[in-house]
Amino acid sequence: MMFSAMLADAFRDGQDGIKIKYRTDNKLFNIRRMQAATKVRENRISDLFADDCALNAINEHNMQLTLQAVQKFTYLGSTLTNAVNIDVEVNNRIAKACAAFGRLHKNVWDRRGIRLTTKLKVYRAVILSTLLYAYETWTIYSRHAKHLNRFHLRYLRKLLQIKWQDKIPDTKVLQQTSLPSIHTLLRKAQVRWAGHVFRMSDNSLPKQLLYGELYSGKRAAGGQKKRFKIV
Repeated sequence: MMFSAMLADAFRDGQDGIKIKYRTDNKLFNIRRMQAATKVRENRISDLFADDCALNAINEHNMQLTLQAVQKFTYLGSTLTNAVNIDVEVNNRIAKACAAFGRLHKNVWDRRGIRLTTKLKVYRAVILSTLLYAYETWTIYSRHAKHLNRFHLRYLRKLLQIKWQDKIPDTKVLQQTSLPSIHTLLRKAQVRWAGHVFRMSDNSLPKQLLYGELYSGKRAAGGQKKRFKIV
């Protein structure tokens, strides 16, 4: 409440921010609807915050007036970079999950008194949660999903004590552990998050961003990289 009041007062007479246009008419995949003369609404985003405060601007000059420019930073446990992709975040997630797996060798994975079903529950609760932290909001591409899935299957094979010489396919590993692939988990999370945003009110910022686009600017020529809305 304090941040909301502070930022509302700070930007009351200002024009800085990111201007978007949107239509929440349930036609998410029809991008031509944004060209209509009516029913298109506008909004200016000048602040985003959770337990901290971050200001946004529409150009580099205004950004320099409010924030220190850095190559990357960690916000709410997620790593954000100036490359505008999740390459660094995926690598950090894998490193953290690998470290968590290693710390549990003595007490969980290598203990004979613990059943495999219990070990898999620990794997799901600790390793997968660490690996896929905040993955609902990722703009993910096939290379990221493949990288995460390789980690997932490699460590499941360790739990099952399967070597590559055994020539057991990945589908068999997933069947033995009753766990889905990373591809399935990512798709379920994206659909679940989309449904959550869809049920929000039209005045909520996440819904406006999902149904909207930047007010000004043009897309680059040639094929565009796929984003969440057209996956």
